[in-house]
Amino acid sequence: MKQPTALEKLLFGKDVRKWGVIAHILTGWKYYILANPNTSSWSLLEHAATEWKYFEYPERPSLPEKPWHPDGDELFTIEPLDILPKSDDYIAHMLSYGEINIGTGRAKPNPDGMVRGYPLNAAHPGDRELRVVNGFERFAEPGTLWINDGVHRPKGPIGEKIRVPKDAIIQGYPMTGYSDTKLHILDVERRTITEIQKCEPWPNGSVRAHSVSHYSLDLPSTHPDVVGCSAAKIPLAESVLRYDDLMNGWRQRTTMGTAAASRAVILPPAQRSDGRGGDHPDAVPMGAILTLKPEVAERLYALGHPQLTAVVECYERKGIMIVDTGSASHHGTSLEPDPRWDQDQLAPLRDLSLRDFVVRSL
Repeated sequence: MKQPTALEKLLFGKDVRKWGVIAHILTGWKYYILANPNTSSWSLLEHAATEWKYFEYPERPSLPEKPWHPDGDELFTIEPLDILPKSDDYIAHMLSYGEINIGTGRAKPNPDGMVRGYPLNAAHPGDRELRVVNGFERFAEPGTLWINDGVHRPKGPIGEKIRVPKDAIIQGYPMTGYSDTKLHILDVERRTITEIQKCEPWPNGSVRAHSVSHYSLDLPSTHPDVVGCSAAKIPLAESVLRYDDLMNGWRQRTTMGTAAASRAVILPPAQRSDGRGGDHPDAVPMGAILTLKPEVAERLYALGHPQLTAVVECYERKGIMIVDTGSASHHGTSLEPDPRWDQDQLAPLRDLSLRDFVVRSL
């Protein structure tokens, strides 16, 4: 694996968690202003003084290896079917917005303290329990997770306590309020997954959220109650290419894929669409799957890089499912950030174009 440069050692040292906190204190305020352009000076001061303490960056992910469900995670291993008749039209429409952006799991924070990738591996500084409540009040009681929009199926979490362990996964930019921050909680002891959308810690110890989904890992992966906080309701915490899984031979569909604009129709197993592409006939449907063309995959296999081969096998055989709306200027997917990914081996992924893919469905 490539060794850090002298400058990187000076800037980051061995503890990226410490750097993440320091960089947030120094620069994170600018993201808060971008997300909250009408913020008051008092809100900015409160944010800078309190929110930095809620998250930290672990050295590496610590989730268990796949599979997690009794059916062998069928939902996440099934192979897509024939190429859709409008595949070329879908690709052309996507290209009108921008190219695909593939994140290669770079785990080192940028100078602004943020790790780029999905999901972002950050965590609360310690285990704690939150009681789920419905509420529109501005200040909920300490120790509560208050939902200001809705609870996704099943409705069981209301009134229950959800344990937030230290290895809870964060998507987005925690500590700044910039981006659609989701908290993914895998409770190994209780065998449950909870996904919380727009997770925002409050100074009094409560957490405000837009919505929450919660399900048991004892259910088959294809069960209708296995839902997540993506626009398609596909679980996000499970739909990610992880280093430990791939390098131990596990092959699944990649992390969620995002499209700049998707059509207001769905392809199973997607359960809904946010329809950002409206009714345009060439907008890609939510639930569509991009698979790498065989000739492109063969060219990448020929490079002989083990990590690259493992990822390309997933892109060619399983594909990238569109389950959410992302940037307005590009489409994306990413590996789980992990310092063990060899960025030199994975560099060819960053040169892939949408023209290297076809569109399929399950």
